[in-house]
Amino acid sequence: MNPLPLKSAAVGLLILLLVAIGATWKVQDWRFGSQLAEQAGLHKDDLTAISDAAVAQGRAQQEERLSLELRLSVSEQIPL
Repeated sequence: MNPLPLKSAAVGLLILLLVAIGATWKVQDWRFGSQLAEQAGLHKDDLTAISDAAVAQGRAQQEERLSLELRLSVSEQIPL
């Protein structure tokens, strides 16, 4: 039996295998990239919600402080 057809079949099979591995690698890269982008978007949304809650809490505390200062000022002006 001539070894040349056997070698060429092995080389062809190796090339086919390398192409399949490369294609699989590329598809997984696309999928993983889209998952990372989605995850980054969700993380951004979470950070925005946390920031908004912190701002609202800061405003509420400031309003409470201003209200307390106003009541204290009014109570200081009332003669005993």
